[in-house]
Amino acid sequence: MTEVTVVIPSLWERSNLLIRALASVKGQTSGSPEVRVIIGRDKSDARNLGFGAVDTRWTVFLDDDDEMLPNHIQTLLDGQFTSEADVIHSSAIVRAEDGRERIFGFDCTPEELLVNNFIPTGYMVRTSLARAVGGFPPQIPEMPEDWGFLQRLVKGGAKFYYANPPEPTWVIHLHDGNTFQGEGILYP
Repeated sequence: MTEVTVVIPSLWERSNLLIRALASVKGQTSGSPEVRVIIGRDKSDARNLGFGAVDTRWTVFLDDDDEMLPNHIQTLLDGQFTSEADVIHSSAIVRAEDGRERIFGFDCTPEELLVNNFIPTGYMVRTSLARAVGGFPPQIPEMPEDWGFLQRLVKGGAKFYYANPPEPTWVIHLHDGNTFQGEGILYP
């Protein structure tokens, strides 16, 4: 039985990005996660629509412009088994269009998440808790929708765990159209 559903929120105008994202799900070493591609008015809307299609214990949100490395889901499942956490995350490679990269990811306390967004996309969340806190807040320009969701999880009592594998398990691709603007992160 599949334990994990990967929800890929997208917009019609970004459908060309889905090929790489879908291929990265297919390449997972952890078996065959369910996949749901959800097209919405914006990313928050698509993610929340995704919850309606998920009936597994865990949900991983894969942005349409990012990719999972082959060990991503297995790393997160192993981290949950070790920690019994509600939200498990790992490190990511932040990659610019010019090929420059930096590894991003570290452990942080729930209190820190109320003030700063430390966790990149690619985390795995207990589906029932994500529903209980009301999913993703409406998208607003001043705050990435992931961070608003993580804040809701903190306030809902979620236990977080940083699965710190020897190598990153996620790739965030920087480009003009994404909300993860990494100039300060990628090029300090």
